Amino acid sequence: MSIAIAQMGKTAGGTAGSLPIIGDAEKDKDLLGLTDIVATNAVKTQEKNHYLHARDKRARSIRNSLTTLSNAGLVDLGSKPGGGTDFENYTLLDETGGSVIEPSVYKVPRPHDVTITLPPGFITKSWLHVLEDSEITLLLMIACGLRSLSGTGVAISGEDRVLHYGIGPDTYARARKTLEWFGLIDVTESDRHRDGRTEGDKPHQLHRFAMIPSGFDHEALSTAKTAITEQLARRQ
Repeated sequence: MSIAIAQMGKTAGGTAGSLPIIGDAEKDKDLLGLTDIVATNAVKTQEKNHYLHARDKRARSIRNSLTTLSNAGLVDLGSKPGGGTDFENYTLLDETGGSVIEPSVYKVPRPHDVTITLPPGFITKSWLHVLEDSEITLLLMIACGLRSLSGTGVAISGEDRVLHYGIGPDTYARARKTLEWFGLIDVTESDRHRDGRTEGDKPHQLHRFAMIPSGFDHEALSTAKTAITEQLARRQ
């Protein structure tokens, strides 16, 4: 999300600024911040002598997420003058997650930089919040295409999926089917029966994947609910 915000608000080659988190404090109640664009299941707590707004709970979730990103080398959290972590003024770091040298500050890609691309709807239609981590990983694999065989679509062996993307066979099978149900990817199965077996004595052929950009134009939650309902109905 921070990368998406940076790319929408900065010119190519520029560094990313940070949005304030903004809880529900009286002095900040009319301001907009990360708490207004992050989706969580937080609801207000209203008890005797205790009231906690959902916005405050989202702020707590964001701080926890920034701590996790900092531990992964993706965010640099500053320190307040009087001590403590300054979550409001974090610095977004390069996506490589750090290395043996000093981490680099994230910069918005320039036209000649090597990048991967996901459809805008991945963010704007909330697929980022609906898809599981394994499904997002498979999408990124398709978008990247590293180690793919030549030809139409992306075809990557099981060994390369594990070595370069950390996607094991079980994760791969579940994520692939789910993304197909949601209409986000197209899968071509060469020389295979409907149950997945290869035809006759033909050598095993890898599935070939292609992303469907138009699939990301649909609202994620309603699309996913419809697809899952249809799949459950087929099993009855």
